[in-house]
Amino acid sequence: MIKQLQDPKFRFCVLDATEDIKQGKSPGIKTAWQKGLTNEELEREMLNNPKASKIRFGIIGGPGNIRIIDVDKKGKWFESIVGLIEAEFPKTLTIQTISGGRHYYYYAETLPNINFKDDSGEIRAEKRMVVSPNSTLVGKKYYIMKDEPISTLDPFLIKKFLSDYMTQQKQTEKVENLETTKDIEEVLNIQKDVKLQTLLKGDYSVWGSRSEAEAALCQKLVFYGLTKEQIFQVMENHSHLGKWKDAPNGYKEMTYQKALGWQPEEKKEIRTETQKEEKKIKLNFKLPKYFAKLKKDKRYIIDEILYPATINMLYSKPGEFKSLLALDLAISVTNKRDFLGFKTKKYPIMYLDHENNEQIIKERLLMLCNGKNIKRRSFPLLFLVREGDLDSPVFVESLKQEIINKKVKLIIFDTLHRFAQYEENRADDINRLYTKIFIPIVSECDCAILFLHHATKQGEYRGSGDLLGMVDVGWSLKKWKDDKGFTIENIKSRSREIMKFHGTVERNDELLTTTIKRLGDAAEYNLNKNKPKKLNEVMSNIMKLFTIAGMEQKKTFIMDNFEFNYKGEYSEATIRRGLDQLVGLDYLTSDKRGKFTRTNKEWIGSE
Repeated sequence: MIKQLQDPKFRFCVLDATEDIKQGKSPGIKTAWQKGLTNEELEREMLNNPKASKIRFGIIGGPGNIRIIDVDKKGKWFESIVGLIEAEFPKTLTIQTISGGRHYYYYAETLPNINFKDDSGEIRAEKRMVVSPNSTLVGKKYYIMKDEPISTLDPFLIKKFLSDYMTQQKQTEKVENLETTKDIEEVLNIQKDVKLQTLLKGDYSVWGSRSEAEAALCQKLVFYGLTKEQIFQVMENHSHLGKWKDAPNGYKEMTYQKALGWQPEEKKEIRTETQKEEKKIKLNFKLPKYFAKLKKDKRYIIDEILYPATINMLYSKPGEFKSLLALDLAISVTNKRDFLGFKTKKYPIMYLDHENNEQIIKERLLMLCNGKNIKRRSFPLLFLVREGDLDSPVFVESLKQEIINKKVKLIIFDTLHRFAQYEENRADDINRLYTKIFIPIVSECDCAILFLHHATKQGEYRGSGDLLGMVDVGWSLKKWKDDKGFTIENIKSRSREIMKFHGTVERNDELLTTTIKRLGDAAEYNLNKNKPKKLNEVMSNIMKLFTIAGMEQKKTFIMDNFEFNYKGEYSEATIRRGLDQLVGLDYLTSDKRGKFTRTNKEWIGSE
């Protein structure tokens, strides 16, 4: 027996002598084995019991405050959990199991039994056992990877780093009941956490409401390891956000649960007097101040395309230029070059690529730079190729820190589904991605996100409708049949981004250049000539109603005019498409409420 296990308080059990891989891990004495044997009793039992194995035994979690974190190799979250433990937990006795898993031995007085999701293992704390180090089974050995003394584990680390990987059943109770070495004063004096100090001072301007700010503060306190009682004490006596103290218990419990990242399955709407009073305050909000607060952010990354601190999606079928366009966008912004004819401002960009290898990226980068006549080879474009796991809190925190340190204003994920183990058809998974990863990056780092996504065979984006719901702007990309051009269409807009445009991709292998251009007005109109004849007729007939620049017409008038003059020759859907086309081509503008205005752009169409 190794020296680390020779603690007189530890308890052991004999194991079955069979070489069956499952039964060989089972206690040889089936009754009351959880009570365990002392070291001396174990030796006698192994020697005298013919059914007991002579080459392995079990150690029982609990006695002597011994706890074993058992991470199963076949589990979905094996690499994430092992990565977190290796990076964040104290060094301790570590065993590699015969299947390639891990046993981490720790002392911890209050740590309970906890199961990990998706067969990824468990924390064996009370009346659970593992096969001891140096044991052999089916010719394989429980190998000592780190021959370290057994360390003491602060349960706060379990709460901070592993709570996302625990099964949902009773997870909340187990996590919140973990004792911690943290105290309130220690947490309140963490001056380097600007967000924490801002919230404690009562500044909720970034969060928009006191309710959201108090949930954010609770989340911070959970992160730093305070118990539920401690958190309630801080919110009552140290927070200056101003809502908690007089709020009913239902509000406090709901806010705390929101901070834990868990909500009951049956969500009940809680209407309190405080909420009603807050609603009155909002209704009495003075209009001039309201407009002052909502002045349009004049910053842009790409004018009419991409704005700061927004979440953006570009989707297409495989092989339809989306990676090439995203890389061209990144080169344009980091060199302050126009992107498809749209102005850019120079900002550092981080490009995370799990889709393409380094050789492909190098070739595209070279040819796109040559196509833009960019000679210098040093600009603020940062690559991370085939690395990164958004399911890992350690990676996400490191990523946010790098974004802040490098002053990155746009991060690109190519493609999103390669960075996280989420189910794109499940709304809960999409919401988790949005609230736990995207929103912290946007709000804490003042950084925009562009993620690339795949489309279905029909050309629609894959997955839940919540995927489109979480983005500020969604773009559809479709390659032409001749493989030389493309159409980008805005399917969701929040900042009046351009609705639709077309472009071409020209590759010259002799000159080693790739040039991506937006088509001009005449070329765009020629594209429309390939559309159904009736649509072109509708567009021409609509423009007859706008004889001079600045002239306004309502949609109802346009529809009535077609009904009166053309007697149902054109469907309402075709007329609407005609209006959309004219707005997209910048012949008309729309106020989104049914009023259209002619621009100064000369109508080049023909009847």
